[in-house]
Amino acid sequence: MTVEFRLATESRDLETAMAVRIEVFVAEQGVPEELGRDEHDAGADHAVALLDGRIVGTGRLASRHGGLRV
Repeated sequence: MTVEFRLATESRDLETAMAVRIEVFVAEQGVPEELGRDEHDAGADHAVALLDGRIVGTGRLASRHGGLRV
């Protein structure tokens, strides 16, 4: 089993990250769908956790100054 963490810079990774968020927050936890995405997404840095090459988790770092730049 290999776990990898990386910034989601490709549109494919970002789309999958959003799908994971919707699955976890909306489908599993019952958060209203309109709260699944918000105004902070566009300026945030998104990261993905991959297990054997498959995205299984996601995180978002949003700041008042436009996210993290490495």
